[in-house]
Amino acid sequence: MTEKILAIILAKMACYVPAGGIWLNTQRPEWNDANNALAGYGLSMVTLYYLRRFIVFLNGVYSQADKAHFAVTGETAAFFKTLSALFASEQPAALVAPSRRRSFMDKTGSLFESWRETLYRQGYADRVDSLEAKDLVGGLSAFLAHIEDTIRRNERSDGLYHAYNTMKICPDGGIEVEYLTEMLEGQVAVLSSGFLSEEAALSLCRKLRAGRLFRADQYSYILYPDKELPHFCAKNNVPAAEIQLIPFLEKALKAGDTSVGSFDENKVFHFNSAFKNALVMEPALQGAAKKFAATEKEVQAVRDLYEKTFEHRSFTGRSGTFYAYEGLGSIYWHMVSKLLLAVQENILAAARPETRKALLEVYYDVRAGIGFNKTPEVYGAFPTDPYSHTPAGQGAKQPGMTGHVKEEVLTRWTELGIRINDGILSLDPEFLSTHELRADGSLRFSWCNTAFVYRLDKPLGTELTINISEARQKPDFSKTLRVTSIAVRDSTGNTAERPGNKLSREESAEIFARSGKIREIEAQIQWS
Repeated sequence: MTEKILAIILAKMACYVPAGGIWLNTQRPEWNDANNALAGYGLSMVTLYYLRRFIVFLNGVYSQADKAHFAVTGETAAFFKTLSALFASEQPAALVAPSRRRSFMDKTGSLFESWRETLYRQGYADRVDSLEAKDLVGGLSAFLAHIEDTIRRNERSDGLYHAYNTMKICPDGGIEVEYLTEMLEGQVAVLSSGFLSEEAALSLCRKLRAGRLFRADQYSYILYPDKELPHFCAKNNVPAAEIQLIPFLEKALKAGDTSVGSFDENKVFHFNSAFKNALVMEPALQGAAKKFAATEKEVQAVRDLYEKTFEHRSFTGRSGTFYAYEGLGSIYWHMVSKLLLAVQENILAAARPETRKALLEVYYDVRAGIGFNKTPEVYGAFPTDPYSHTPAGQGAKQPGMTGHVKEEVLTRWTELGIRINDGILSLDPEFLSTHELRADGSLRFSWCNTAFVYRLDKPLGTELTINISEARQKPDFSKTLRVTSIAVRDSTGNTAERPGNKLSREESAEIFARSGKIREIEAQIQWS
């Protein structure tokens, strides 16, 4: 298992770009294939956020492991030791300069290439090596120091976090990081990473709600800010003043050379329409440069002007050009459900009661925008049916059991109070509000083929009677539900009662196994 885990981590960390993210150099997109044009120049902060979570988890596992040594192949052990030693030898802040970034990437790339080519050539050798738990923790911690430095550097000026960046190779060989617009995926990933403090998580959620990603008509979040695409006639237009800054190009145009581009009757410059990209332009550019004795600085200025005009490196795919199918203005319901789960995880991790309560309000604000809270007129479909996405100005599209169903199942278990720690099941329904309870103060559900019943210690009185439609939008969490005692009824009719909210380890195991030996769990609850 350690071999497989390290293979995943090493493949990612060998493609790490300091202050930028994980290099998408395999020509494959990530979760959102609407961003598939990022493969090549793209850098994923999303992967780095989740990698941070994974490594923190693994450090905990290996730190507490009973074993002192873990078997891996010799090739993987050697690669892990050399790569982690390289990371440990470098200070993260020192790798931000383009030249240092490039030098570091060349080193990691060479190590990765050697490991990869050895495996392609001969496969895994018979020799089995081992790594000590302390060495695994030390190596993973070296990776973690760099990951967290990059996360800090990717906080935006608006308080959100970058999702994807791009890299630019400079004329001198250095590598610069350039930033793209905000994306919902990045906010979900950094909330899931565990990196943010509870106050920072709350701040991000509030800024997200007040920002450009919130779509008021559906009371939910789009993947990226909506925008008006430029008209065809507004593209490929360069002011004459820009050309005057490149003497050889101005000279070529005056001589009638239109191989690179030409002026129109309004003295607006247009690049040659035959150029599909900068590579196609390069032969014509070199020809004009030779003919008119251009300096390398002038040639690079033309390349920079071409990129400035068309922004090819910032092209993400249909996410920036389509108006449906995860395009502009689209809500992708799976990502909204991932946001819901990420907020819920931060609630469970928060220690301060006031922050926990504020995050709980954020959670139900996100939840209010999901389909089952809407009318068919607003949702554009049956509210309880799962759909892929909702384009701008339209109803839900592409029905099917999309990924968001999984997240909603997970969040619902937590809402109902299911908690598992060290193999022991406990009940903590702090997420529930009054509208979830029946008039007699009870709520019933099943989990692992076992019936669960919550019963309020006194029936709902008039002071707790609320408008259900309002409660679904803004539940009242001035008080929370707390389990005071439980009764465990087995299949033989016996009942074991006890104070508190925990089952025994043996009872928990029977429920997890769905053995049928435990028929029902009844919990007494009260407002506090």
